[in-house]
Amino acid sequence: MKKISAAGYARYSTNNQTENSIAYQLHEISGYCAKHDIELTHTFIDEAQSGTNTNRSGFQNMLKAARNREFENIIIYDVSRGSRDIADWFYFRKQMQELGINVISCHQKLGDPLNPNDFLTEFISVGLGQHQVLETRQKSMDGADAAAKRGIFLGGTPPFGYKIENQEYKIVPSEARIVREAFQLYYEGYSYSYIMKTLKIASIVGRKGSHMTKNSLYYMFKNPRYAGVYVWNEYTYQIMRKYVGRKNNPRKITIEGAIPAIVDMKVWKGVQIRLESHKDTHYKTSPKRTFLLSGLIKCGLCGSNYVSHASKSKGHEYKYYVCANRYGKKNDPQGCKSNPIRVDELDKFVIDAVKECLIENTDFIALAEEIAQKYSAAAGGKIKTQNIENEKKELQSVKEKIHRGVNALLDGFDTPELREQIHNLKEREIFLEEYISNVQTRSTSINIKELAKILKNDILNMEEEDEEKIKATIRNHVPYIVANGDGTFTVAVGYLLPDKKGNKKLHSVKEMELYNTWQGQ
Repeated sequence: MKKISAAGYARYSTNNQTENSIAYQLHEISGYCAKHDIELTHTFIDEAQSGTNTNRSGFQNMLKAARNREFENIIIYDVSRGSRDIADWFYFRKQMQELGINVISCHQKLGDPLNPNDFLTEFISVGLGQHQVLETRQKSMDGADAAAKRGIFLGGTPPFGYKIENQEYKIVPSEARIVREAFQLYYEGYSYSYIMKTLKIASIVGRKGSHMTKNSLYYMFKNPRYAGVYVWNEYTYQIMRKYVGRKNNPRKITIEGAIPAIVDMKVWKGVQIRLESHKDTHYKTSPKRTFLLSGLIKCGLCGSNYVSHASKSKGHEYKYYVCANRYGKKNDPQGCKSNPIRVDELDKFVIDAVKECLIENTDFIALAEEIAQKYSAAAGGKIKTQNIENEKKELQSVKEKIHRGVNALLDGFDTPELREQIHNLKEREIFLEEYISNVQTRSTSINIKELAKILKNDILNMEEEDEEKIKATIRNHVPYIVANGDGTFTVAVGYLLPDKKGNKKLHSVKEMELYNTWQGQ
């Protein structure tokens, strides 16, 4: 009798993990296959890759093999190895379900994602993984902010005119002279061309290895560091490793006098005034467009993300969501054939669905308790915290032994036996850290009051005129939207359940289910 086939997927991030973590995951996957009489025919690996997006070579190769029907199952160590992003995970699950491929976790019961209780357990498991990432991200950002407030160099390339010594800015006199003269000349009214010629700017090789240009002068003049002002985190370009464009960062830190100034503040401010006055007054920027559903929509034909697009015709602006594999490729035979979706129609459809899901007379405490009860029941009863104190003590002991072993090596006591012991201790350290992290993630419970508070705030946000608040609230209740090839779309939205006639209405807490998928035209 032919065995059922499976692919194993393993991943480790850069957060205190190494290739040994991959070996451990594959060991667990192989053991699962042996126990359940499954033939492991493929393995896919991503090393030092974040789980906050799916743009990983091993993961993408696995998806390609899955579309070719090269195996019947995908086995992972736990859901955090697959993804730590709720939307990405459930889109992956939907893709595999459509292909008839079962996804199995060695340490979690995944079940059928269309079964409400199975879905809820899985949703919270992935959510806890994402919560852990957010906590780590917050601590990392707090640490960087604390260092920034002391004016410490935190990476990147120092501006022309500076060098870095012991994480501090130091002036390079030969370069600082050029910077100072360039600022002074521009302050006195000279042109870019005159400054370039007089100071022979084009012959200077900048920090990135290329010759300086007029653009180099512009960015030099705009840089407040030359006036001694330290600026950190001025803009945000990525959130959770996903590009979001350039946005002002609310965590921006500005400290005057934190680094040695090359240019007098009076001159620097005068240069800023001149730069501002020389902007093209005839150029008008378009009003900022907010696309509420950007990043949520996946193409049902090719799997690409949908992007937002706006065009004008006869003075009227039309906004669409369109497949990234179709945009700009309308006549390309390789381009996607999916239909664009009008922004106003889909936005209204989703906003109405979320509002209906969050009507004001909802008993939020009862709803939160219902969610917790369903999660507990789906997880197999009351959630209990597994005792891992012994593992924690052992981990501490292992770390101390590694520390002592490394010190011995540094002191000259270098033997093959000692190196082997340190190697074995490091492998044990990795195993214990993985084990403790997984147990803590699986045993985290739901805070009823906090969940109720979040649900209540979501109603208030949906009544705001602030589109950013509405956009954030939609993301709390809509994990994904699939755009079908015929122009229809499938929206996954929280707390709705069809009634007996098939209409989508908010039911009482007792009848409510979470994230039912429903169809809109």
